[in-house]
Amino acid sequence: MFTILHKHLEHLSKMLKVDTTRIIISPSAIMEAIERVEKRRVYFHVFYDGCKMGELNETALLCYWILKLHPFSFPGMDSDVINAKIALCLFTDTVVGYVQDNYGKRASVSPQFLKDVYYSFRFRELSKEAIMLLFGGLGLA
Repeated sequence: MFTILHKHLEHLSKMLKVDTTRIIISPSAIMEAIERVEKRRVYFHVFYDGCKMGELNETALLCYWILKLHPFSFPGMDSDVINAKIALCLFTDTVVGYVQDNYGKRASVSPQFLKDVYYSFRFRELSKEAIMLLFGGLGLA
C-alpha cells in the first residue's frame, strides 16, 4: 500500500503548488488508513470467492480514509484542504495511470470535473462505495 501511495503522489508538488517537504504525516493515521484498506481487501477476498479488489478500489479506499482520518498537515493550511488536495492528486494520477496501463490510451480529466470532485471531497459526505464507484467508472471509460 505504501508503494501505491508513493507511486501516485510523485506529482504532488506540481499539482499542489506547495513545498511538499513541509507536509507533515501522522504515522499513526496513515497506518490506520492502510490497515483499514488491508482489512477491506481480506473481506473482499473472503466474501467474494477469492476475488481481488484491484488497484482502483484499493486507491479509492485509501482516498476515503485520507479524507476521514486527515493523516497529512501543512503549516498555514487547514487539514481538510491539504487532505482533500492529496486525495484528489491520488485520484487523478491513479485513474490516468490505470487507463494508460490497461488500455494504452492517454487519459485526461476535465478541469471542471476535478473542481467538482475536490468540492465533493471537502464538503460532501461520500461513502467508501461511492468513491469506489467514481474510480471504477472513470477507469473503465
